[in-house]
Amino acid sequence: LIIPLVTVFMLTEPPRDDVKKLTTREHISQMKEGVLDIIRDKRIFWIMLYTCIITAVLKIWFFTYNPYFERVSLPLIWFGWIFSVLNVVGWISSQWGFKVEKKLGDKVTLLLLIPLIGISVILMGLFPIKYMVGMVFFASMVRGMYIPFFDSMSEHYLRNSTRATVLSVQSSVSSAVGSIGLLGFSFLVKYTSLLTSLIVLGIIALVCHLLLMSRWDKHFKV
Repeated sequence: LIIPLVTVFMLTEPPRDDVKKLTTREHISQMKEGVLDIIRDKRIFWIMLYTCIITAVLKIWFFTYNPYFERVSLPLIWFGWIFSVLNVVGWISSQWGFKVEKKLGDKVTLLLLIPLIGISVILMGLFPIKYMVGMVFFASMVRGMYIPFFDSMSEHYLRNSTRATVLSVQSSVSSAVGSIGLLGFSFLVKYTSLLTSLIVLGIIALVCHLLLMSRWDKHFKV
């Protein structure tokens, strides 16, 4: 922790001549344009909703790892190894994400992302055994793939002038949805159980996925 902290303070941003300094009014105007872009363009709004679902499910699911590992009596020594391999899987997925997307296409890739995590969460809830711990690797796989994939989609559909603002708004909304979802999930666990809550989470994710994909052809059909 100390080494990265010290390193960050030693970094300096190289001077750029193409950066225009904006006034406060211009910043507000640019933010307004970004928000309006999301509202007006149904494709951008669709992409934001899809990323919100993935972000929320992955964030909630992540906080269930340790309780679930304890629930299935996984030896403590395996905790560190699993989290280490998760990072490797995420890295590999991010490296191969574009190649997979080019081979399968946008729609097929989108048809797979949420079901991969939704079905995995449901299986973990239905079958609380040690072998189901392996389902968390699908979460890491999707986490590695979806960020570069949606960055590519955003570059294709966003205007250059408002791209950074729209992506900032999209990130903020996704984080907010994830936090609210985590709060709701904690109450669900309190009044039901971890396993039941996982099943409910997976079902909600799949239902949202079906609703969004039913609108795909309307918004993205060429």
